[in-house]
Amino acid sequence: MSKDSAKKNTSFENHTIKVKKYFVKGENKVSPQYVEQFLHALRINKTDDVISLLKSFPQLATLSGDFFQAPLIIAGMHHNTFIMNHLLELGACPRMARRKAEFKKLPVKSRTYLELICNFKARVLEKIHTMH
Repeated sequence: MSKDSAKKNTSFENHTIKVKKYFVKGENKVSPQYVEQFLHALRINKTDDVISLLKSFPQLATLSGDFFQAPLIIAGMHHNTFIMNHLLELGACPRMARRKAEFKKLPVKSRTYLELICNFKARVLEKIHTMH
């Protein structure tokens, strides 16, 4: 898997998005413009725009960086389980989101949802390992 990184500062409608360095899993590169659009759509909870960008660039589900919150965290802040599920289906890591400091600030419903998914995945993997 290759990593895509870029440096850029941009602002959208009173929302400043600073993308200094970011990483996505996968072979295909994603331009900073689409990363910024994706983060902006997540932050203002525009489900249609997020899903449209994910259809064009599914690797955005694995987006991570030091200067912005993980997509799962942003969707969780809005209680948007539709986006959360879509991100998870495309490879977003709930365990990585749980490790972020912002995870503790999520609404209880979103935090519990991600914890249940992590616990379920852990139990499934444990059963698979004990079968071999």
